[in-house]
Amino acid sequence: MILLLVVLLLMLACCAAPYILAPADISQAAFESANALISSGQIAKGEKAFQALADQRVKALGPEHPDTLSARLGLSAALYIMGRYAPAEMLLRDLIPIMSRVLGPKDTNTLTARGHLTGVLIKLGKLTEAEPELLQLLATREQTLGLEHRDTLGDRGNRVALLFSLKKHDEAETFARDLMAISERALGPEDADTLLFRGYLAAILIGQEKFVEAERENRNLLGIHERALGPEHPIALMARINLGQALHGQGRHLEAEPQFRTVLAIREKVFGAEHPDTLFGCYNIARCLKVQNKTQEALKFARRAHAGLLKVFGTDQPETLQAQQLVEALTDSTAIG
Repeated sequence: MILLLVVLLLMLACCAAPYILAPADISQAAFESANALISSGQIAKGEKAFQALADQRVKALGPEHPDTLSARLGLSAALYIMGRYAPAEMLLRDLIPIMSRVLGPKDTNTLTARGHLTGVLIKLGKLTEAEPELLQLLATREQTLGLEHRDTLGDRGNRVALLFSLKKHDEAETFARDLMAISERALGPEDADTLLFRGYLAAILIGQEKFVEAERENRNLLGIHERALGPEHPIALMARINLGQALHGQGRHLEAEPQFRTVLAIREKVFGAEHPDTLFGCYNIARCLKVQNKTQEALKFARRAHAGLLKVFGTDQPETLQAQQLVEALTDSTAIG
């Protein structure tokens, strides 16, 4: 689900009198215009804009005004995009009870905040917490909005991601195929969300080790994504990663490596060096280099991945542990060599 609620970077214009600033722009126009800021890839500026607008609205309107709540909801989305999952979780857990009381438990923004929280919990590996919340949210969405509403489809997409994370690949495939059919009918075959759901299915094929089928699907998707969304769009990058994984799974490591390197370069440019997705890119390259016996270079990428993931997630996240194990294996290989 494309849950990119964003706010405008605050511009405090000077008045004619020296040292006097015009009032901060806390308007709905300011909120909506930030879509362009995030969509253009200025992610860090977008996060600062969320924070600034939320702070200004708290001062001007109070902490529980609906406009303040929408700005804080936007901030939670920015934190998620930046890979700052722990602060996003804290904000959402504070925000959701207030929104439920002020706006109502079935208000669109309240439900969106709950959807954000399930996505954050999945990213943090808190799957047992995410599952009951997501099932309850889905029931509410389907009752109030219907099966074909974009928000309902987005939460169903989170359900696919949760099943995949739980390694329930066959159930995830069935759910994803059903979701994709509904989305193609309701939103269109080249809608960004429909393309995202196709990417979920392509990733599931890799989890099932259907690498040849996954390669074919991801090559098709990559062409569609780059044409419809551009080569740096996160959905296009997901297709390129999955293509690299499909090639890697077939033992075609020389073909997989440039796919992973291209993704890493774009993620460093768009998200920065410490974003979790950038660190996952380092891990993919390290794995690919390891099987080519490029041990020293692989170790460099593995250490970077492990250090960064340790900082973002801590010691117990599966991805952190996998990166640690890769570092240890490469270190042992270097010592033996």
